[in-house]
Order: sequence, then structure tokens, then C-alpha cells
Amino acid sequence: MIMRCYGAMTPPKRAASSFGGRKASPGKNPPKRANDHAKPAASSFIDALADLLRSRNIEIPAGLLEAPPEAYAGQSEAVVQAMARLKDEDLVERAGKVAGWGKRQAERAEQAWESSPLIVELRRRGLAEPARPTRVVGASFSLKIPLADWTDEELKEAVATWARLGSGGRI
Repeated sequence: MIMRCYGAMTPPKRAASSFGGRKASPGKNPPKRANDHAKPAASSFIDALADLLRSRNIEIPAGLLEAPPEAYAGQSEAVVQAMARLKDEDLVERAGKVAGWGKRQAERAEQAWESSPLIVELRRRGLAEPARPTRVVGASFSLKIPLADWTDEELKEAVATWARLGSGGRI
């Protein structure tokens, strides 16, 4: 079976470039590695947008303060300065889109799951479904052999891989 995954996956983090930077002495402040799991810094875009909404006495939409960078395309607070020229209605609409990004992703993931030929075949066979993905992830797989001719193990493996990727796991 051939399986390729694409879609809303994020590219791997790259190590910092060694060009133009100072070299760290051994034992003194070693450079951060790409796989270090530091807590992400608060978003200046979200903070600035929330401040703008507060300054206009506009309620901050639920989910805005927790929105991931994907929800606002990683924009900086400079974009909020341009948004300050918007009418209140337009500002509320844009803030609502950022705040609702997670919900829309969950709805898309649900729709993709329910309409998948893999899930239809899994259900037809009466096999257990894994936990559903929380985000949209596309997967392509070879259909040289029709799904009806796949073994149960092949089918379960393909569905489990899709569910894992859609929940932030790696292959």
C-alpha cells in the first residue's frame, strides 16, 4: 500500500542558520535546537487585536485569545494598526473569523471523516473506528487494489495513520 499525506500539516522546524551568528562556547548558553519544546510566546497580533477590541468596548469573541498562529496566518501586531481603520462591524467580523478558526477546522475534519471511502469501508466491515482527527489532513493511497479487496489490517492501518496525522501525531 502506498500512502502519502498532505494538507494542513506543518513543515518540520529547521535548525537555526550558522551564518552571521556568534558561536557559543561549550558549556555556556548552548544554542536552542529545533526540537526543544519551549512554550510558545504569546502572540503580539492576538494581544494587539484584543486591546483594539477592548478600546472600542467590543466583546472579545470566545476562542480569540487561544487562536493558534494558523488562524491569523502568523501576522504581527502591525496588521492590527491597519485593522484599526475598519468600522466596528468589520472588525468584529474579522475577529470572529480568527476566533472561529479552530471550530471551522474541527467541522472540516468531521466532514472529511464522514465522507471518506476508508471510513465507509471500515464501517461496512464492522471494524472499530479510531478517535477522529481534530484537524483536516488529506491522505492519498494507492487504489491498485480496490478497497473492498484490502485486508482488514491494511484498512485499519490506513485509517489509524490518517487519524494520528489529523490529531497532530507523526507517522
